[in-house]
Amino acid sequence: MVLFELGGFESVARDARIEEREKEEQVYTCVRCGSMITRASDEEFVGASFTHSFTNPHGIMYTIGCFSNAPGCDSLGPPTDEFSWFPGFAWRVCICRSCGLHMGWEFTGGNSSFFGLILNNLRAPDRS
Repeated sequence: MVLFELGGFESVARDARIEEREKEEQVYTCVRCGSMITRASDEEFVGASFTHSFTNPHGIMYTIGCFSNAPGCDSLGPPTDEFSWFPGFAWRVCICRSCGLHMGWEFTGGNSSFFGLILNNLRAPDRS
């Protein structure tokens, strides 16, 4: 007598692993040179949202996506908390490691950090 079937649970777990692996393989690239900047699996919600729109003190508006990691970026200079868009976080400018295009900012605060990358400077992965 079989009380319950485990096959359904195994199938769901396998499907979840396949979906996660496919998401890890999806990359965001630099719109200028095509170098890998980050992965879809590094997308992160900050303040309950992945995307944020801000205007800097010079009146330039940016729409950014938040990522836990951006191995294709180099962060420049010491962190500053002046005009930070995220209270409690200091920021540094990030550029594409390959071509130097301004990609966004690395935000650090306390024991956490994330990257706010300019969505117009990224080519998003094909999610079809």
